[in-house]
This record gives sequence, structure tokens and C-alpha cells, in this order.
Amino acid sequence: MNVIDAHIHFWDLNNKINSWVLNQPRAELHRNYLPWTKNNYQFVHIEAHDANISPVQEIEWLATEMNKINGSYKHIAFVDITQAPLRFAAIINKLKTFDQVVGIRHILAYQQQSQYNPCNRDLSSNRNIGNNLLYLANNELIFNCQIFPHQLINLLAPLKYSGVTTVIDHMFLPLWQDINDSNGILWTKALDLIANLPNVYLKLSGIDMFQPEAIFANTMQQCLQRFPVARMLYGSNFPVSFTSDYDFWYNFIKQLIKLPEEQNQIFYANAFNLFFKT
Repeated sequence: MNVIDAHIHFWDLNNKINSWVLNQPRAELHRNYLPWTKNNYQFVHIEAHDANISPVQEIEWLATEMNKINGSYKHIAFVDITQAPLRFAAIINKLKTFDQVVGIRHILAYQQQSQYNPCNRDLSSNRNIGNNLLYLANNELIFNCQIFPHQLINLLAPLKYSGVTTVIDHMFLPLWQDINDSNGILWTKALDLIANLPNVYLKLSGIDMFQPEAIFANTMQQCLQRFPVARMLYGSNFPVSFTSDYDFWYNFIKQLIKLPEEQNQIFYANAFNLFFKT
């Protein structure tokens, strides 16, 4: 079966643009992860450089690496979605000159109660976001968003108004252990709300960062029951997730989805139409 991995990271620590990796406690991440190819495989590279580094450096590095192996890929670049609209537009206009760039990502995740808290404050209500999302939509670029449920609810109005094609990373970071606890209730509320927004896609990825394996299947079943399969994407989040077994998450999802046509949608067709078709 053809597969598009819609969420993968590569880095070469010799470039000195990924210092965050060396600050991670997991020693297995403290090495180079370079792109590879295999039969019927394509991927979407999600930015992985330090925030103070120009996205152009990573874009050009990955393009050089991909030329060595002649692989098929697209790139999601880092851009601060909260900056002043004129500055934002100038950066977007620069990134549009790279054919492989199909969108941008800004990690907005902030939740005081979570151990995973990359932001020091909640930016999801920033006044510049609406204008910048509209500029992305007008330039036919994707907004890749990593965010907690309460923040996603804050963004519903600008996402709907702008109509920007949006991809939500990692099932918007489920913190619940029981679907009926307060975190579970908020998460399902947000899931139901975005299920009704036709411009919003859900990325099945990164679950191991937030939940134990014992409830992976429960979370997946909630997604499959509440969200349209036509807007779901598979992503490995490698090497951050399942570092020692790249195929674990792919195999886990596949055994839950019995219908071949739904497998094809989640693992290939949806991502092809979204990232590669144009």
C-alpha cells in the first residue's frame, strides 16, 4: 500500500540549527536523523529547527539531502503566526519561492497542568492570528497547528472566518486518562467542534507524548467515531515518537481500521490530495 507520512522530522546536528534536540533528556535523539526512501513512500517534513533560525536554512538543507536520494516530499516551515501582518506577509512571500513548501507551523501549545509546555504563555487569542490566517488562505498555504483543546476552541472563529486549510497535530494533545474526566470532556468537545469545519484536518500522530499505550486504542476509536475519515492523516512523528520502531504506529492504526478504502484514505489519499496534488 502507498503511504505518505504526514509528520516526520529530520536533522543533522552538524548544522547547529537544532540545539533543542541536545536539551532533550532522551539520549536516542542526540544523533543525526537523515531522510531515507523506500518503496511507495512519501513524506511531509515538519519543521524541527530552533525558533531563532531562519526557516530558509532548514528548507535548503533538506532540499540538498533529498537531491542525494531523489525522494518525494513536501515541507512545512516554521513561521510565527502571531507577528505583525506586514512582517508575516514578507516571510510568507519568501517561503512561497520554494516549491516544496506547502504551509507553515507554529507550536502554540500552552497548558499549565501539562508536563509538555513549550510556550510560556497562551498565544491562541493573539490579535494578529486572524489576519495572518487569512493571508495564508489567500496564498493557498496550510496552517499546521500544535495546540491544546482549550486553545483550539479559542481559534475556532478565525479558522472558520479565514477558511484556511488547517492540519491539527497529534490529535490536539489529549491529556485525559479517562474520557469522562474533565480533560476528556473538553477534548471530545473540541473534537466534535472541528469535525464540523470542512477546512480542518486531524493528524493521527504523537499520541505517545501524552498518553500510555493502554489507552491508544480508545483515543483512536473516539477520533474514528467523531471525525470524518476523509480529513484524517497518518503521521509517525518520528524520531520523537516510537524512536526504536518506526513502523509501530503505522501498524497500530492499520489493525484498527478494517476497511481497505479507509486505510487508503488515512495512509495515502487524503495526504496526497492535501499536500502533493498541486
